[in-house]
Amino acid sequence: MPDTHPAPDHDAWLVQTLQSHREAVLWKLDGLSDHDIRRPLTSTGTNLLGLVRHLAYVEFGYLGETFGRPAERPLPAWSEDAEVNDDLYARADESRGEVVDLYRAAWRHGEGTIALGLDTMGRVPHWPEERAHVDVRFVLGHLVAETARHAGTPTSCVSSSTGRSDASPTATTCPGSMPTGGTPTSRASRLPPTRTADGTRSAEALEQSRPHPRPLVDEDRVDGGVAP
Repeated sequence: MPDTHPAPDHDAWLVQTLQSHREAVLWKLDGLSDHDIRRPLTSTGTNLLGLVRHLAYVEFGYLGETFGRPAERPLPAWSEDAEVNDDLYARADESRGEVVDLYRAAWRHGEGTIALGLDTMGRVPHWPEERAHVDVRFVLGHLVAETARHAGTPTSCVSSSTGRSDASPTATTCPGSMPTGGTPTSRASRLPPTRTADGTRSAEALEQSRPHPRPLVDEDRVDGGVAP
């Protein structure tokens, strides 16, 4: 016999699942010292606090500018003088509380977009034009995938270096992990230098950072088919 039960509310599931992954990201910070949340965990300088900051920018972009609702607060990583992927690294003068508040502010901003209805259309400015036109429902699916990835990957890194046993069973690798003695610093010490000896920006850095796509999310281009 065919199942006559009502179909699940898929839209509500998308919203609830995104919120679950958001909370999981913040849970990764619980009980960790300021040293541990800022210490580089991979060869590229990734750290937990930087991932939270990155996800805040991701949400301000996809659930904000995509639908003509830009953030009502300054976002320094999108300024003209910001370096490429600046949103991935928490500044030395940004506290844990400030970064978490930024992420929660992005959630609230997204709620306003979701309230417009999941059929509402928008345009992702940095995606190819043939795929740039999306509705809120599609963007929620993309954010579920991206947030879940960020919620899972760093867990194994933290577990292997701090002794915490909260690693996701599906997050089994941590490429390029930094040793426990890694130094928690501002973004100035991560990745190859982008400034010359006299403090000016190198020609390579200038070429990479202008024009600066907003928001710049590298994962969009290699998202396993979920997004361009």
